[in-house]
Amino acid sequence: MRSGFFLVLGAALLACGGGDDTSAASTSAGAGGAGGAGGAGGSAASTATGAVGQNVLFPLAIGREWTYKVTKVGVGGVCGEGTFTSKVTDSKEVDGKTAYNVTPWCSGVSESGLYASGDGDEVFFRFNNEWQTILDGDLSDGAKWTFQGLQYSWKFLGMQTLSGVVFTDCWGVERTDEPFVYSVYCRGLGPIRHHSELGGNGYDAEYVLP
Repeated sequence: MRSGFFLVLGAALLACGGGDDTSAASTSAGAGGAGGAGGAGGSAASTATGAVGQNVLFPLAIGREWTYKVTKVGVGGVCGEGTFTSKVTDSKEVDGKTAYNVTPWCSGVSESGLYASGDGDEVFFRFNNEWQTILDGDLSDGAKWTFQGLQYSWKFLGMQTLSGVVFTDCWGVERTDEPFVYSVYCRGLGPIRHHSELGGNGYDAEYVLP
């Protein structure tokens, strides 16, 4: 199976992906996720990843990693239960962009994905030999964009709490046709949750603080 990574698994897979199907979007949101520093307690996450925090929603840098605790919803989905880590392993220049190789956290995804940062919070994903926008740079509540034929939108969430630690300036990425397919990103930290539930079945992946 091949799909996006950071959208809404679908991020997530981002921040953008499809649900428990085998679409590119579904991998997209789920696979990605790099940690950094953001909000209260963000510095601890940054130290753990061994990378300097970047003040964006999805910071990409070699050495960054995100660990998720994945639990099934209903009978489960493509991503199996357990604790899994996604990591930025290396980078290279691809068609004028610095492409970061990110390993998947989803057990149902076997291939790494290439991501690149754009202006502000914009993030691109490499698919079919071209760069496609997986996180739109128009960061405003309700702003919409299309990835792999599916529409996504930003939702401002404000503060989010993980294990008693509060992170500020967090945003949700939602698939407009599926309210239970979404990801959550916090500035400087990256994706802290990927949720995909179609027909009552799927998975929930929550970022594990280091």
